[in-house]
Amino acid sequence: MFRPDAVMQCPVKDVWPVVTTLHHARSCYAILCQGLSFLLYLVTISFSAVHLPPT
Repeated sequence: MFRPDAVMQCPVKDVWPVVTTLHHARSCYAILCQGLSFLLYLVTISFSAVHLPPT
């Protein structure tokens, strides 16, 4: 189980790898979110192109 109070009692050298890992995971999550947003954008554009009459 993860307990916040346990983290407070740890020395910094034990906490630092966890912080680095969390930061890395957040970066990966941001990249993933950007990729998904871009895909959604492409799908929306192609959907509009197919279903809207050409101007």
